[in-house]
Amino acid sequence: ARLAAKPTRDAIVDVQPKTLYSNERTFLEWMHFATLVAVAGVVMMGGVPSADHVVLGRFLVLAAIFLALWSLHTFHWRADALDLKEIRDYKDPVGPPVMILTMLCTLAFTSVNALTAA
Repeated sequence: ARLAAKPTRDAIVDVQPKTLYSNERTFLEWMHFATLVAVAGVVMMGGVPSADHVVLGRFLVLAAIFLALWSLHTFHWRADALDLKEIRDYKDPVGPPVMILTMLCTLAFTSVNALTAA
C-alpha cells in the first residue's frame, strides 16, 4: 500500500499580540477620522444657511457613515484572517483612495463655491 502524502503548509503564520493591537489601533484611527468628517458635515449643515453648504454637509455625513461602516468591515475581515492565520494580503485597496477622492471633491466644491460667492 502506498502512503498518502501529508498536506503541507506554505508558511507558518505567527500572529503576535501587537498585530492584533495594530488592527484595533487602525480601526480606532479610522473611526476618529469618520467622527471628524461627520462633525464637519454637521457644522456645515447647521452653521451656514446656504443651500449649497447644507448639501455638502449631508454629503460629508454620508461619507462619514460609509467610512465608519467600511472601517468596521475591514477590521472584521482582518481580525478573522488573523484568527485563522491565513496567508493573505492585509492591505485595504478601497478605503483610503475613496476617502481621499471624497475629501478632494469636497475641497473642490467649497473652493468653487467660495470663488463664485466672492
